[in-house]
Parts: sequence; structure tokens; C-alpha cells
Amino acid sequence: MNTKNKRHQRSHLNASQVLGSPRSLKHFQAFLLEASPLLSPSALALGCLVGFDMVVRAEDIPHAYAALQKIHRYQDRPSIRWVVPQPTDASASDAKAPSDAMRLVFDERTISDFTHIATSEVVAWQSLEESIAELLSAMDQHPEKRNLPRHWEGLLASAQIHAVTYLPGALRGHVVGQIRMSALDPSAAAREATQLALVTRDINLETEEALANNEVELAQARLRHPLQAKGSARGSTTELDRAADLVDDIVRATHAGSGTTEARAAVSRHLRALHLRMGDSHHWPRTLHLVALNWVHEHHLAMSSISRYFSGAAKRLFVAVQDMDLVNPDVKELVRRIEDVHASVEDSNKSSVRAVGQAILDLLVLQEVIEPAQLQRVQKRSGSIAVRAQVIFPHECSRAMDWVDEHISRGEQGPALTMTRLLIGLAKECGFRMGEALRLRLENFHFTGDRLQVAVNPTRSDPRVKTKEGRRLTYTKDPRVIRYLMEYLASRHGLTMILRVEDPARPLELPQDARHQLNSQLAERNDLLFADPHQPGAIWCESEIRMWTSILLKCATGDSRSVSHDLRHSWVTFGNDTDFCTLGSLQENPFDKRANELGHAANDLMFTTYTHQFGQGIRVRVDQQLREDGLIRTQSAAAWTARSHASVKSLLSKLDTNLRKKLSRAGAKARDADGQRLLLREIQAYATQLPLRGADEVFGISLQEPKSPLDDYRPRELTTRVLLRCLLMLATSTHNSEQRAMDIARLTGIGAEDWASVLQELWLVSRSAHAVASPRRLEKNKAAWLVANHWEPVMHAALSEKWQRLMAYLDRHASDDDVVNAGDYVLESMGCDTYLPVDVADPAFIALVRVIRASGMNLSSLHLHYVSDTADTQRNARHALAKIRHELGIDVQLRAVTSRGGRPPMYLSVRSGGTQGSVDADHDGSAHSMQGFAGLFLGAYLKSELLREQRNVA
Repeated sequence: MNTKNKRHQRSHLNASQVLGSPRSLKHFQAFLLEASPLLSPSALALGCLVGFDMVVRAEDIPHAYAALQKIHRYQDRPSIRWVVPQPTDASASDAKAPSDAMRLVFDERTISDFTHIATSEVVAWQSLEESIAELLSAMDQHPEKRNLPRHWEGLLASAQIHAVTYLPGALRGHVVGQIRMSALDPSAAAREATQLALVTRDINLETEEALANNEVELAQARLRHPLQAKGSARGSTTELDRAADLVDDIVRATHAGSGTTEARAAVSRHLRALHLRMGDSHHWPRTLHLVALNWVHEHHLAMSSISRYFSGAAKRLFVAVQDMDLVNPDVKELVRRIEDVHASVEDSNKSSVRAVGQAILDLLVLQEVIEPAQLQRVQKRSGSIAVRAQVIFPHECSRAMDWVDEHISRGEQGPALTMTRLLIGLAKECGFRMGEALRLRLENFHFTGDRLQVAVNPTRSDPRVKTKEGRRLTYTKDPRVIRYLMEYLASRHGLTMILRVEDPARPLELPQDARHQLNSQLAERNDLLFADPHQPGAIWCESEIRMWTSILLKCATGDSRSVSHDLRHSWVTFGNDTDFCTLGSLQENPFDKRANELGHAANDLMFTTYTHQFGQGIRVRVDQQLREDGLIRTQSAAAWTARSHASVKSLLSKLDTNLRKKLSRAGAKARDADGQRLLLREIQAYATQLPLRGADEVFGISLQEPKSPLDDYRPRELTTRVLLRCLLMLATSTHNSEQRAMDIARLTGIGAEDWASVLQELWLVSRSAHAVASPRRLEKNKAAWLVANHWEPVMHAALSEKWQRLMAYLDRHASDDDVVNAGDYVLESMGCDTYLPVDVADPAFIALVRVIRASGMNLSSLHLHYVSDTADTQRNARHALAKIRHELGIDVQLRAVTSRGGRPPMYLSVRSGGTQGSVDADHDGSAHSMQGFAGLFLGAYLKSELLREQRNVA
């Protein structure tokens, strides 16, 4: 048989695959409807669980029966959920981690009104064995017992046949155990029913930022990675040793503050400090670092457990996988190595390896490094990776976007929040992965009628074509998300459009001509939607977007485990749930279409990994079957709606008569569809009057009113790099200078007034800068003239790799006294010239030396040059060398040069790293070039002035 067909066999079960040829379950259902007054509530509830709620597997019965004692409200219906028992085969028994490291997998049912009524009458629950015995005894005494199952196994077999016959593919596969979906946990049910958030600890912004930065590093590593490379990671012995040292330090960091109440804060602080030491090649240490940060941040594990797991597993797993390519891994080999480590360690560390290994694979799935489908195909132990059943409900997404809207309406500046709300909207409406949403291009969007079509093509980071059509087309009609997109296209990409409808709650309408024009513009643009205007191919404020998306979702739900990937699960879950309930009225199979939009050729994974809400679908199909079979009689409906008075025959007779009259007035008969629908409504009306507690009360879950995290939000500080790039834009166009200034101000992330003050300061500081001429008085755009005629080459050079360490230091310390004084010295003595004169008698020069030392630059690259034509210059050079040595604590190399026009008697240079072989300072000027040095201090000066003005206004 074709392999592809085999893979889908489980979705197309038939009756011959289940036990023998049992009796039809319809007879048992009819027995339950009539036996209402005869059975105890416990036994009746058990029978309803099998007959009406499709709990048909022997493994599920004990857990579902116990769950009847915790019925709760979900989707405004009575529901139950229970923990699915994990496999206990020999290969997995020794791998079982402690309960605090296991992710529980839940099953759910939206129980029938009959089950709800029966459980409401229970005073004291019988044991399962007693209820089974009573149920079988009652069936054996029934007049129609020849049509009923004669033993418990036969009843379950009949129920399985019934599920296979009447439930559609995925639902029947789940019920009989062929395709198991994972339900939401009770905390999610509590959030849905109450519209509140879980009570959670305050979010640590520094940890969130560290997580976001690590995620960006992994994402960028994938984009830089050569696609043909796979399987092994090449690195020098030194790099591998450094990576091993980092792993050791991560393990040590998990023990920080051990045994104290501040252990979590101490571990978080030590882990964040390690981030700066990780290079581009340290993928595996970065992965373990992310796992540790996530565990600490989620507050799900005790600190003692985290330290124990990392001590027992981190270094072992790193040694096993360190030569593998994490960016484009061989998933089968990766899983094999993790399992080999688990098999080889002593029993006391098996739980540690299992917990950390599972966390690594989970993380790689969330970071889009490996596909869940690949993971499922290669894993040997069922249950070794538990499904992450997490969703963000629609009202929670709206809540997060409301917070952003409110904050933006206050006039807050900065592009990150505008992009964050658009990303959340696109992800919730189209099911994108974070990486896919961030790398959308304008050509991917197309407006059709009142819908927005979004195409997702294979990207360089994920070149595989996994879908039948080779590309994915998704759609949304959400007017809010479409409006976000159109506003962003207009403000960021200069596309203008006219909307007919201004009410945000109503669908958006574009005139046909305007829509055609907009689609034509989009089709011609290959720009990234969230492109960084300062760095081609990069995402604008990527780490900040990731950080605030995570924070907003966590605060909207109150769940510290919420991440952006949950929006993908939500899109599938809610779409499939709707289709489960309306499948009979649809002309085509919606699940294949959604699997394709999700990015999977087969829909198996969509159900097992991404679908977490299915109880309502089972409920709708079983109720439909009851109506079609006409099993409900007026007498049985009367008995079910008068359970507390079932012994009063006169009352039952009166209710029966009333139901007959209602049927007659409605022109329906008890056996036809309309009559069955009316009788079911009567039973439902009675059941809705019964008390039904929320999941928060049943499971003891604490909830609170959600609070916006944006009260403490501040736009990320303007960096020197962005400021210099924006200043360089002044020289690219002289047309419509006012509009150009506004556009550039928006790209800097600061207000137009602040940008105007930056330009004014540029003109003022240039008046005293060395080698800079002043523009004419009639020059309208003096700042643009200064950049074009003087500062442009200096600013370009300042952005080179040579000055990155110094630039980072100046960014953090722009307002420090030493930096301010050093900047004054550099601009006044060097300016746009190529030499930095040395004047050791000037305190500002000494301040510059201290800045160079504090920045972490390679001090051995510093050279002091002097013109050796007179004894005075030689003596001054030795004096300057002693002064610099005193401040830096090292010997700066002294070089004699010949006199040349424009060359000062004594000057300082920084030698480039790759040219250490040359010794002739007169013939390696490019190696000693200081061009760009003044640009750094110009940017720092303008930034410090801007910060000073902002503080004065505040």
C-alpha cells in the first residue's frame, strides 16, 4: 500500500476494525432514556458518559467517571476534563520525570444534559465497580435485554462502533484512541468562562528582553546559515572549549542563591549576565540558556528542581550534540542522541535528562528550528514529548490590542508598539509562526472584496515546500486587523488609500479603483513589511517586537507560559472547533484546507498537535444522532425534567400531557426531527437551571482583573547607529525637505520636535567643529548641507565594524561627564579631519583616554605617532606616552613619522585588527585611519543633548 495512504488510514476507521460485531448502541441509549427513574444517579451518570458522551475506551472510563465530580462551565455548557494516563511500557517507565517536570495532557467532553441532570442528583458517589455492576444488572432485567450488551466489554465495543459510525474523522479517531487530541487545562477553562486573567507574578522586563534577544540571535543565525550545510557544526577547538565553559557557567548560574528566598531573582540575574559572552557560533549554549531562562521565568518549577535538572543533564546533553548543526539539524539524529544519553546515565539522573531534553526539543519547535511533524516521525517513545495545549482566546487578543491602541492614542512615540499590535492581529487571524509573520513582504498581501489575502511563500530560513500547492494562502475579514495593516502601509511604506467606512467595528470597504491601484502597488513591492530602514534585510526593532508580544500575551492571559506560538494553536483550535460543529452543512472538507494554510500537507499533525477544543463538536454530532433516530419519548422527557419528583406518578403524567400538547401546537410528532428537537430543548431548559460552577471554583484557580503592562512602557532609547543612519538620509534628497524631515523623524522613533532639535544641535556643534565650514545664511536646510558637504564620510566610517565596541559604550554612557568632555575634545580638535591631535595637558584629552579604556577596546591597537624632526617633539612624545601609560595601565606603541602637510606634531590612532604585520606607519595609513572616530562622538553628543532636553521637559 502507498505510504501516504497508510499514514491516513487512521482517519478512516470502519466498524470491522473494532471488537467483533457488538449490538447497536441505540438500544442502550433508549434504555438510558427510559431507565431514568430506575437507576441510582451514579450508575445513570456512568451510563450517560458512555452512551451520550462517547467515553468509550476502558483506559478513559475511570478518569472520566472521577471527573464527573468536577463538572464546570466551559463555552456556556457543562464540561469535564481529565488527565490522560501516560504510557507505562517498559521503554518509557524508567524515563518518567517527576510530576513538576511533566506537562499534563488533558481530555475533555461537553457532557450531555442527561449526564448533567444525573450528576446533579448524586448525594454520595458510588465506586466505579459498583456503578458498573448496577448498570449491568439493570440491563439484564430489562424486557429488551436481548438487544442490550451482556457485559461491560461488549458495551464499550458497541460504543466504539457507534463512535466510528456517527462521528466525523478526527473526532472518531480521538474517541477510539487512534488520533488523540490534547484538550486545554482547567486554568484555560477558567479564563474563558470568567473573562479574567490568572493571578501571576510581576513580569521581569529584563528577563523578557534577554529571552527576546536570544530568540533574535537564533533567528538571524538561521538566515545567515548556508542551506546546503546540514548535520554537523564546524568550529575550532577554542570555540568548542568556550562553548563548554558557557554551559558550565549556565549550570553554576542555576545554583545562584541556592536555599534562599531570593534564589529565583539571583539565578535570573546570573543567567542574563551570561548573554553578553555568547557569540554567533554558540547555538547550543544559547539554547540551554533559553531553556533555563524560560523555566525560571515561568515559575512552574521549583528552583531546586531547575538546578538539579541542569546539574544532571545540561553538560551531558551538550557533549552529545555539540558537533551537530542546530540551525539546520538532522532531527532523527538529534532525538537519537538525546535518547542515548538518557539510556546511558545513572537512574538518579534519568529524570533530569528527560526534562531538559524535552525542553530543548520543545524550544526548537517554538523557535521554528524543527517541525513538529519531523519530531513525531522519529520519536521512539510515545509521550516523550507532551503536546503544548495552550491558546489565546479571542477576547484576550482584543484585550492586548486594546491596551496598545490606548497607549498609542496618548501620543507615545516609537514604532515597536504599532508593529506589535499588527503582528498579533495577523498571527491570530492567519495562524502564522512568529518568523513567518515578521518576514512577510508587501507582495504577499492582496485585497479581494472585504477580505485580505495573505500568501506565505517558502523562505530562505525554511525552504521546504510542505503543502500540496507549494504556497499557503490565508484570509481574514477582521476589520480591525485590516485597518492596522492599511494604517501601517500608509505611514511606513507611503501607500495611500481611501476608506469608505470609518467605524472600526464595521467591515472596511475600498472603492474598486482604489483597491485595484493598491493591489498593483503591493504586487510591485518586494519590501519586508517590518523592514528596518537602517539595515537592509533586517527586521525593525525585532527583539522589542518579540519582547512586547510576549509581555502583552502573558498579561492578557495571566499565564506566564503564554507565547506568540500559542496564537497559531488558537487559530487552528477555534477554526476546527467551528467546523466540527458545522461539518454536515459544508460543501468541502475544511480540514485539508486549514492544514494547507497551516503549512502541512497532511492534517494528522494539525489535529494531534494544534487542536485543543473538540468536546462541543462531539456533543453536536451525538445530539444530532439522537434527533435523527427519534429515541426521545414524551414520557422519558417528562421523567428527566422531573427527577426530584420522579416517584410522583401524577406529576409525571401531567408533564407528559403538557409535552404532548406542545408537540401538537408546534405541528410536530415526537418521532420526527422537529419533535425531537423540541423535546431536547425542554430537557436542556431544565438542565440550564441546575447549578453549574466555574472552573476557577471547581479547581481552586485564582483569577484577577487583567492589567495593562504598558503603563511602564518607554520606547527603546534612540541608538547612535540609528541616529547616524537617519542623519545620512538628509543628504539623499533635497526635495520637499519638510516632509522628508518628518519621514526621517518617524524612522528614528522620536517626535518631529525632538528631531528638529537634533538638527539644530548638529548645526550648532558644527560651528565649533574642526575642519567644518558653515553654510550660507540663506541655506534653508543647514543640517542637510552640513551632512552632504562634511559629515557624510565621517558618519559612514563610524558605522564600520572597527568602532562597534566603542559605539556600544557611548550608547550606554552618552550623558556621562567623561564622554561629554571627550566628545568636546574630539569634535573641536579633530572634527572632519583625519588626525586626532594629542594634548595631554588638556583634561578633556585625559577624559578621552579614560573613555577608551572603559569601552573595552583592544588597547594594544593604540598607537601614539609623533613627528621626529625636533628634540622638543621627541620629549613631548615621551611625556605624553608616560601620561597615557599612567591612565591606561599599558604601554602604548610609540611611532615616529615624517613631517607632512596637515599632520599634527603628535596624534593618536587605532590600528585595524587584520594588519599587524606592517611596521611602516608612513605607508599603512588605512590601517591607522581614524576616520569615523569623530562621527561616534558627534552621535553621542547629539544623543546626550536630546536626552537632556527630554529630561528638562519631564
